[in-house]
Parts: sequence; C-alpha cells; structure tokens
Amino acid sequence: MPLEWWQLLLKTYSDASYEHTWDALFAMTELVRLAAKEVAAHFGYDYLQGEDERVSAHLRHVRALPRDAKEMYCSGN
Repeated sequence: MPLEWWQLLLKTYSDASYEHTWDALFAMTELVRLAAKEVAAHFGYDYLQGEDERVSAHLRHVRALPRDAKEMYCSGN
C-alpha cells in the first residue's frame, strides 16, 4: 500500500466529533478515488471523473449547511 494511501486510511478514523467526522469522510472519499482510478486504469475502464466531481460537490454542499438546516436545497418557494 502506498504511504499516501496509508496516511489517508489513518485519517478515516474519527473521534466522532462533528468536524473530525467530516474530515474522515473526505479522507475516505480521496482514498476510494485513488484506488478506483488505479483499478479502472488496470482493467482498461474509464474513471467517471464527472460523477466523482458531482458527488464531491454534493458532500461539500451538505457540509456547508447550517447544523439546523431543514432542507438541503432551496425549494424556490
């Protein structure tokens, strides 16, 4: 396992605080991203970068919401 991957794996463990849990989630998504790109390349598949970007943007959006948010996206009403 590359050292970078090992360091990311260690960051996936959280002390259960709100901020550390988010940090752990983003470390996990980066670890999965690195592994998925390597596996895709090995087997000759395309890595769906657009999907990755959309999921990552959604997670960043949710993280930025106030803790007392009742909706994730404004309904426009």
